[in-house]
Amino acid sequence: MKRWRYLVFLLVGFVAVGCGMADDDLPLLNEEGPEWEMRRGELTDFCSVRVDGYGTLNVEDEYLAKVVTCENEGAPMEALKAQAIAARGYAKYINEVEGRPLSPTVRDQDYRCNKPVSERARQAVRETSGQVLTHNGKLILPFYVAGSRNVNSRTCMASGTAGTQKHVTYNQGRIGGRVKPSSLGWSRSPANRGAMSQNGANCLGNNNYSHERILRFFYGDDIRIAQLGGACVDTSGGSSSNPGGENNPIGEVESDNTCDVNSADPTIITRSQWGALRPKYNRPKHTPKQFTIHHTVTSNNDSNPKATIRQVQRDHMAREGGTWADIGYHYLVDQQGRIYAGNPSDRVGAHVAGQNTGKLGISFLGNYNSRQPTEEQLAAAGKLIRYLGKKYNIDVSGNVISAHRDHGSTECPGSNLYARLDRILNYARGEDASCDDSSGGGTSGDTPTYRYVRVRAMSDWPIGYNDTVPGFELDSVSVSTADGASRMANAVRSSENAVRPSAALGRPDNTTCDNRSSTVAGIRTSGEIVLSIDGGFSPGDTINVVQSNYGSMSDCAVSGTAQVAISADGATWTVVSEDVRGNAALRVSNTFVKFAEPAHGSTQEPTVRFSVNASANVSRVEYIADGSVTIGSSTAKPNFAIEYTFNYMRVHPVVANAYDANGNLIATDTIEIITEQGSGGSGSESASTLGQESSVCSPVGNGGGAARCSNGRGGYSTGSCWKFVKAAMIRAQVATRADIDRLASAVGMSGYSVQVSAAGFKRAADRASASTLASTVGLKKVNTPPTQAPRGAVIAWGAGCMGAHARYGHIEVSQGDGYACSDYCGRIRGNPSCASVYVPTN
Repeated sequence: MKRWRYLVFLLVGFVAVGCGMADDDLPLLNEEGPEWEMRRGELTDFCSVRVDGYGTLNVEDEYLAKVVTCENEGAPMEALKAQAIAARGYAKYINEVEGRPLSPTVRDQDYRCNKPVSERARQAVRETSGQVLTHNGKLILPFYVAGSRNVNSRTCMASGTAGTQKHVTYNQGRIGGRVKPSSLGWSRSPANRGAMSQNGANCLGNNNYSHERILRFFYGDDIRIAQLGGACVDTSGGSSSNPGGENNPIGEVESDNTCDVNSADPTIITRSQWGALRPKYNRPKHTPKQFTIHHTVTSNNDSNPKATIRQVQRDHMAREGGTWADIGYHYLVDQQGRIYAGNPSDRVGAHVAGQNTGKLGISFLGNYNSRQPTEEQLAAAGKLIRYLGKKYNIDVSGNVISAHRDHGSTECPGSNLYARLDRILNYARGEDASCDDSSGGGTSGDTPTYRYVRVRAMSDWPIGYNDTVPGFELDSVSVSTADGASRMANAVRSSENAVRPSAALGRPDNTTCDNRSSTVAGIRTSGEIVLSIDGGFSPGDTINVVQSNYGSMSDCAVSGTAQVAISADGATWTVVSEDVRGNAALRVSNTFVKFAEPAHGSTQEPTVRFSVNASANVSRVEYIADGSVTIGSSTAKPNFAIEYTFNYMRVHPVVANAYDANGNLIATDTIEIITEQGSGGSGSESASTLGQESSVCSPVGNGGGAARCSNGRGGYSTGSCWKFVKAAMIRAQVATRADIDRLASAVGMSGYSVQVSAAGFKRAADRASASTLASTVGLKKVNTPPTQAPRGAVIAWGAGCMGAHARYGHIEVSQGDGYACSDYCGRIRGNPSCASVYVPTN
C-alpha cells in the first residue's frame, strides 16, 4: 500500500458542540488540547465509514473485509487479523479525527480492487470485530505499506530503503519516546507510532506470531488493542449505542428472560441489533401451532453470539444455490439466556425439511451433544414459548414442543438438550417459577448455600506488561469443596463493562502471553462478571480465582485488582476479598454477618431501620456510623434490628460488628447510605445550596453571561450542561474552576480536557481517589442509582450513555424527586452503570 502524503495537523478553533461548550473565560485552544487530540481520545462506536464515491458503508460487514481482501489477500490468518485492526483504526482516524471521507484507492486504503471478498478476510474482521490500536488510551494512526519482499525469513526484517520500505518501522521492544515514527506522518504527532510492512507481517504470521505480537513488532510494545462498541460489533466488550446501555458487554438490551417466566414479556434482541442481512424475498405466511427445538452446532464458549448468528444467516442464505430467503430459525437463544429474533414468526421458516408450515424454530447457540444447556437458556426458551403461545393462541399445556430429530434423521438438537425438553415445557407452563433451585439461606441459624460468585474490577492497577486485555483479567473461577470435589463456573449470569465474559468459564486455558486476549475475560474498572457455580458451594469451601495460567513469563503480566463476593440468590452479596491480584484461593467463612437492610448505596429518610443476616454463633450486633458514632446495639435474634434518626444529610458509612457470646468480634460488614436532611438538624449546607442553585433560572459564569431558563420541567439541553452545573457549584461554594484544575492535575489529565466537557470531568472524578476528590472539588462518589440520588447530588453521564452526547456526555444536579437540572430540567433517565453520582461532602 503506497502512501506519499504527510499529515499536517492544523490547530483550529474549538467548535462549541453539545455539553462540550467551553466556558466563556476559557481559552478556546491550547497546546494541551487541540480539537484533533480530543477527538483522538474518544473511543466511540465506529459502525459507519464514509468513502469517496461509495457514500456511507457498514464498517464491519461491508467495508473492512473488502479492504483486507484488496490489501493483503493470501496472508496467514494472524497477519490478516493484524491488517484488519490496522485498517479499522486508520479508517476511524481519517473519518473522525481528520474529518474527511476515505479514498477507496491506495492513497488511503484499497477498496475498489477487482477481487471478490474472501471468507478468510471476513473471518479476520469478525474475530477482531471493533478492535483498534491505542497508545495511552488514544487512537494511533496505524500506517502500513507493502514494504520490501526481500525480508529475512528468521527476523522478518528487511534492509534498504527502496520503494515503500523506507516508511517501515521496527519497534519491537520499544516503548514511549523510543518508538520510531514513520516518515509517512508528522514525526512529532503522538498518533504516529510507525508503519507496518505487509510483507513483514506475513513473514511473522508464518513464524507463528499472533496478531498482537505482529502489531507490537511495528508499532511498539506499549500499544494496546482497545475494544469499541456499537450494534455492529460482535465481541462481548464494547460499548453499545443500543437501548441496553453502553456498558452492556454484548451491546444489547439486558436480558430479563431468565428465572421468572411469569414476569413481563421476554426481551428480544432485534434483527437490526444483531446486524441481520435483508431477506432475499418474503417467505409465505403461516399460523404458528407448534415449536421445534434445534441447536446451531457452533462454539460452546461463544464470546461473539451476534457474529455467530450472522454467520448462521449467511450459511443458510448460501444453501442450495442461494435459494434460502433468510435465516431458517425464528429465534435463537445464547448461553446467557438472551433471545435473538430471526425469521419473522408469522412467516414460514426453514428448519424442518418439508414440515415447516405451522412450526416455530427455536435454536440454541452451541453444540449440545458435548455440553449441557444452561438453566438460563432453558428458562428463556420457556418464557419465549409462553409469550408466543399467548400471541398465537397456542395451548402450552399440551405437547407443543418437539425436537428436530423427532421429524427426520438427525441428532439435532443434541442428546443433552433433547433430554431437557420437558424442562423447557415446564418453564413455558409456569411450573418452574424460578431457575434458581438453591435454597435462600442467610438468616440466623442457617448455613447458607451459595450459588454465585461476583468478580468486580476495583482498579486497573497494577498495569500488566504487554497487556492486551482491558482491566482485570479473569481466566477461570472454580470452587474446591471441603470433600475434595472441584466445581467450575458453568454460566455467566450477568456482566457489565466486560469483554468476553464467557472466557471465565471452564478450566484455566490462557497458557501463553499470546493467547490471553482470546482466552480470558477482561473487566474494566467498576465493571463486573457474575458467574454461577454448578451445584453451588458452602462455608468451608474455597473459591479459586485464576488470572494467569502461564506462570512467570518475562514478556507479559496480568493487570488489575478485583473484589470477589458470593451470593445465594444473586441479590444479597457477601464480600470475600476486596483486593484480589493474581491467582487467589479464598476460603468461604462459616461465620458471617451481612446487612439485610438498608441496601448499600440507597437514599434514606432521616429515620433508618438497620437489620442483618448472621450466622448462628452471633450473639450481639453493634452498629457504628461515620467512623466512630455508635448508633445502636441489639441482641434480638434473628435480625438484630435497630432504628436510628440522622439529623444531617450526608453519605454515611455504617459498620455492623458481630460478637459471639464471649464478647469476641467475629464478623463485620460495611455499607454506605445517603440520608436526607432531618427536620432538627443543620443539613448539608453545600448540597442544599447546590440543589437550589441548579434549579433556578440563573446566569452562567458566576455572575456573567446570559441567563438560562429551563421552561420548567420538560425543557431541552442547549449544549451547555457543564457550564451551568459548574456555575451552580461555584455559587454554592462546592468548587471553583481552580479546584477543577487541581483535580485534573491530580489524576494526570489536562485542565482543559476536564474544564471543557462533562465526560472529561467524569473521567477525572472517577479516576480520583476518595481523598483527592474530596480535597479538590468537595465531592464523594457514591454507589447509588441516579434515580435515587438525593437533592444536590451531581450526576455525570459518560459519552453516549443513555442518550447523552456521543462525545461530551452530560451532567446535571439531582433535585431529589426524580428530576435533575443543568441547562434544563428533566426526568433522570435511568440507572445505567455508565453514570456516576457524587454527593457534596460539606
